Amino acid sequence: MVTIRPTRRRLALAGVSVLGAAAIVALGLSGASSAGAAALAPAGSWPSQLARPATATCPHGQTLIAPTSGRTDALGVAHVTYKSDPGLVAVVPPRGLTAGKVTSALLADVGVSARNSPGSPTGRRQVQEVLRLAQHQAAPEFCRAPATLATAAGRPLTSPAGGPQLKNTHTDGYNWGGYAVTEAEYGGPIEGVYGTWTVPKSLTSSSPSAESTWAGIGGGIGENGSCSSVACGLIQAGSSMQTNEGYRSWYEAIGTSGCTTSTHFCGQYSNIDAIQPGDDMSAEVYWENSSSACFFVSDFSRTTGSWDVCTAVSIPYDHTSAEWVNESHLPSFYYDSPGTVDWSEQLLTGAFDDSGSWGSPFSGAYEALVMDTGSGTTGTVCGQSGVLSVPEGATNSGGEGSSQIVTCSVAGIDSP
Repeated sequence: MVTIRPTRRRLALAGVSVLGAAAIVALGLSGASSAGAAALAPAGSWPSQLARPATATCPHGQTLIAPTSGRTDALGVAHVTYKSDPGLVAVVPPRGLTAGKVTSALLADVGVSARNSPGSPTGRRQVQEVLRLAQHQAAPEFCRAPATLATAAGRPLTSPAGGPQLKNTHTDGYNWGGYAVTEAEYGGPIEGVYGTWTVPKSLTSSSPSAESTWAGIGGGIGENGSCSSVACGLIQAGSSMQTNEGYRSWYEAIGTSGCTTSTHFCGQYSNIDAIQPGDDMSAEVYWENSSSACFFVSDFSRTTGSWDVCTAVSIPYDHTSAEWVNESHLPSFYYDSPGTVDWSEQLLTGAFDDSGSWGSPFSGAYEALVMDTGSGTTGTVCGQSGVLSVPEGATNSGGEGSSQIVTCSVAGIDSP
């Protein structure tokens, strides 16, 4: 049985633009919490610390969704409701909030899962987001139109400098390029992985094409890339582009038993184009225990495309490696060149259930995964025959890793 715990970022408002730059991350308690907030807000009441916004004007053909009532609860959190959109609740944390005052109760009050430890990557992100929300004491207004969300602008790509010397390099056939740390290199089982990246834009004119960017644990890297003689599992989460399916976020658990068929997707996809090129994303994947895994995906650029899922998985418990990868994940499709994928905040942990310390993958030995055509290629840099993508710029700074995955400009080798 899969348990899904909705977060603030999972509220889907197709065709909505926000009037007020900071307001969008305040949207969306879980359904039960939203209903409770609405029930406790008598008609005409208003949160005591918020000024009523001036009436806004929307572009022609769009509908204004303006706040009409609300309340301030015992923790000082404002809950704002909208008569024109029943069930929609915007939340604003109390004025003057500091990190030391962000308790588990407050996180739950604003619709954030409070079970992540404060020292974990996801926990730190949650506290930072709540503090940012508290800086903007305003109730958001919206303009709704029957249109898809706008594409976010991509940011310039730069190569990190000062990275540690590469310890291990190997090619991984036609589909994986990026970085990994094995259990032997880490010095013990690897139970969790985290990373942030910018969703790459499709640069391939060939069709059909596909690519995915993800962070995960297991899958054979810790067994010299082979699952033929050992029980392998892979838990992973990330973003993807695929012809006719657009840009989507996803999570998956696959292995040599349980879900094994390469043609069957063993997880969940978001709606088509729930994410967009240029969006800043993060993924945290970890083993709760030897038979259950958690998948957290956040799109920091919009309110769709996020996941917060913990579930039992029927695959081998594989703790032999952690990976940060760009993949050509459909063998019958062209590799959809993403150009350069920027990774930051790359972290891993050796503790179950998000309960231990996190560190950079580049503080010790690690693997570089070179994507090639899978035809006996031995090259490891762009320009060598058959090389599709290479990792570069691995940097360890402040206890976190950052790197890039660079697609090589090679004509005629991306065919199925």
